[in-house]
Amino acid sequence: MSPEISAITTLLYAYGAALKSCNTSEVLSLYTEDGVIMAPGFQVSVGTAALKSSYDRVFSSIKLTINFDLLEIVNIAREWAFARTTPAGTKVSWKEV
Repeated sequence: MSPEISAITTLLYAYGAALKSCNTSEVLSLYTEDGVIMAPGFQVSVGTAALKSSYDRVFSSIKLTINFDLLEIVNIAREWAFARTTPAGTKVSWKEV
């Protein structure tokens, strides 16, 4: 495995752990300042302030339990890569926890 693919793999698993812990600061530490999240059914969030608002909203309302398998990572340029994953998990309202 190349160093780039290894670094991306580490980053993706760190992101999964941050989601499980519902830790906005931890999640944000994995993004660049111009990071983007495109969650299904929600508006696109771009940049640190928008990401913080989005994750704070999500983490205040639900607990995520996500597991995923990394099927493929393709490094297409120095700063660009794509990952194909198979996520599975649940979201539970904090009222149900």
